[in-house]
Formats: sequence, C-alpha cells, structure tokens
Amino acid sequence: MRLKSLKILNNTGKIIYDVSFLGKEHKERSGPFISVVIGANGTGKSFLLNQITELFAHYNKKKYKWTYSLYEAEIIDKKSSQKIIIDSKKQKEKYFNVPINFNVLAVSYTINDKFLFQKDNFDSCYKYLGIRQSSNASFSSNVERKIVEILINLAVANSKTEEIKSIFNYLQWRNSCILRISLKKSMIKKFDLNIEHVIKEKIKKLETSVKYKKLFFMANNFEEKIIHFIDRLKKNQEIRIDLFQPLSLEFDLKLFDLLNALELINYDILVQKGSNEFYFSWASSGEKQLFFTFLNILANIKTNSLVLIDEPEISLHPNWQIGYIDFLKKLFKNYDCHFIVATHSHYLVSDLEARSSSLVKLKRNEKQILPAIPEEINTYAWSAENVLYDVFGAITSRNRFVAEDLASIFERFVEQKDAGININNRDREKLVCLNRSLKSQDPLKGVVEALLEEMGKQK
Repeated sequence: MRLKSLKILNNTGKIIYDVSFLGKEHKERSGPFISVVIGANGTGKSFLLNQITELFAHYNKKKYKWTYSLYEAEIIDKKSSQKIIIDSKKQKEKYFNVPINFNVLAVSYTINDKFLFQKDNFDSCYKYLGIRQSSNASFSSNVERKIVEILINLAVANSKTEEIKSIFNYLQWRNSCILRISLKKSMIKKFDLNIEHVIKEKIKKLETSVKYKKLFFMANNFEEKIIHFIDRLKKNQEIRIDLFQPLSLEFDLKLFDLLNALELINYDILVQKGSNEFYFSWASSGEKQLFFTFLNILANIKTNSLVLIDEPEISLHPNWQIGYIDFLKKLFKNYDCHFIVATHSHYLVSDLEARSSSLVKLKRNEKQILPAIPEEINTYAWSAENVLYDVFGAITSRNRFVAEDLASIFERFVEQKDAGININNRDREKLVCLNRSLKSQDPLKGVVEALLEEMGKQK
C-alpha cells in the first residue's frame, strides 16, 4: 500500500502542497517502496511530513480544528485506490476510506522534529516514534529506556531476532545484547533488614506518583515476583539477561517497569564491537541514532505501513548514509510498505532504484511551494558528484559532469549557429545559472563566460 498523492489548500484556495509520490511507472509490487523528498531550505520538506501526520492522526475526529481548508489524499494498493477528503468548509463532505490495517509511523532522532507529538492512542492509525517525551521535551535516558522496552518485548515473544541481528551487523556489532541489572547501592542494607517491608513502602508511594500511578494497581499482584527477583540480585550482585534469547515469563516488561518505578535497580545495555564489550550509552551518536530508528520501526511496522523519516542523515558517517536506503529495503523486505524520507543528503539519493523508489523535489517561487511530481531519474550507483549536480543542482569545483554539460551545450551552439537556428533558451538559462554558481577560480567559469559572450553576439 502506498500514499500516491497529497493536496492541501488554504481558505482562499491557494495551494499549500500538491505532491505526487508515485509516477505512472511505479506499479504496485511486493516489498518496501521508498520516496525521497529533497529541496532547498524553506521548501517545506519537514512541514510536508508534519501535515501527513496531522491528516492521519485526526481524519476521523469530528471536532478537530484543521490548519487548512481542504485536504485530499489518495492511497493505492494492488486492488484499489482509496481517497481521503477533508473539507473544513463543508463539514458534511468528509470521505475517509482508510483501510483498517493501515498505519502511519513518524520517526525522527532530533528534539526539533516537526512531527505531531502524540502518546500511544489506540484509536488512531498514527504513531509517533521520535525521542520527544512531550510536545517540546526530550530526555536522553528515554532513548535507552525505549530500546530496553522493545528488546524485552521481542525477546519474550521470541520475535524478529534475525532482523535485530541484521541491525547489529549493519552497525558492525557482534550478535550480543545483554541487559545488565544490579541493585541500587542505597537499597542493599535496607533489604538486609526487612525486604518485604521496604517493598510494601515503595509500592505505597506509587499511589501518589503522577508518572507511575498506573503501576500501583498492578504492583501488589507482583510483590512476590519482585521479592524473588531481588533475592536473586542480592545473591548474584547482578543479573545479565541475553536479549537475543527467548525470555521466560519470569522476567517481562511489567516486572522491569515495576523494578524501575520502585527505584530498586540500575540497568545498562551491553553490546560488543570486535572483542570489546561496552555500554550502549558509550556508543557514538550515529550508532545510537541508527539503532533507535531501525529498532523502533521494526517493533511497530506491519504490511501496509506508511513510515515517515525526517533527516536520517544526522550524525551519520557518509558510508552509512550511502547504504541507508539499501539497508531499509533489505531489513523490511517482507513488508509491503511505503517509506517517505525527507533529506538534504546527496549520499542518500545516490542509491535509488527507479522501480522501487521515487525522487520528489520540492521547489517554491515567491508566492508558494510549487506542485511536485517524481523526477524521471535513476541514481543507482551514481557518484556523489553526479548526484550533487544533477539532483541537487549543487556545483563542486572542476565537476566533470558540468564539463560534460558544457561540451554538449557547445556542440549544440555550433550546430545551431552553422544552421542559422535560434539559440536554445534552455541552454542559455543553464549557462546563466552556472555562471552565478561557479567560483571565480574554477577554470570552467571561463568557459561559461566565453559561451555566454558568443551567444550574446548571436542575438
């Protein structure tokens, strides 16, 4: 299932967005499809993703106050095309045929992401998977906590172990992931005196806790389980749980949540690179970002998911950026889903295969963002220099693709001059653009200026 298009108009009928993510050549096929959205700063890439999240989070809410007047989206699958139309001026004219199994995941590793923040809402097909814990706050501890939660749940279910190992291999980590749990030092002496009394007092405090009050009603039923686990910790000093192995029901996420909420334990995630074991908190920002992002998607994705990823290149080494799209396709090869990735990175765009990818370039004039359709381009195995010039319009010094373009323009100019044909205006416009962009010390600038001078004589 794919998001084919999105159109948004304001109250005066002005186009805010008119974007197609699929071209005529993009027929439905099994496996993931990747749409990469690029554009200069201010062309609205992140805000486009924001509007997609707003639409799917609120499309079925009668009293929601929409930002704009009209929303039209089209979703297609192998058998049908389904439309969502929200016209805030005509409240009765709302059509939303969103399939029951369709879900939208918004993924980001920045605290300034533009996605609609929303805590788990089981009535919505939209899920926020970023690092913010509220509409405007983020905590680094939340990343590790979320990772532990996902890994415990998957280990208990004995699910997706091979995919997790694929993520570790991509990060060049060994297939080892240990959750190390130890008692807080401040609790050891208290447990020696009367462990049952200490735990009862701790549970009682949950009742007045804003953050953990929901756990209070469950805690009494887990009291025996908590005591048993604490006894094991006292005896062994620490417990190491291999999260690549299926977990018994003796340890699950509820028990971990309670131990953490009662402030009884410290915990760390341990991974391995080569022969060295290290804490996940010591990993590089790029490693953390990749692991958090891929694992979060893995835990929530299903066939017919729309996955929105904003600026995944942040903190990533160029090698990881180059392989990012290809790894997405391999990791989620068993899911018929649609990824929409907004990026500034030419490395991410250097590996797009035409059949399973689309490239959407947002542009704007002085008044508005222009309608956008997928570019007819296949960047698979292109060089970075080629992508920068032909896709992003960015020119590096002594760029050989600029030189090849100039050679073609020169050949056409000579042919047109000899035949007495008017000069190609597109060639002239390209030369003017190149002349503005090339640095004065670049020898190609002299060629451009000479060609423009000759063209000027032919007017």
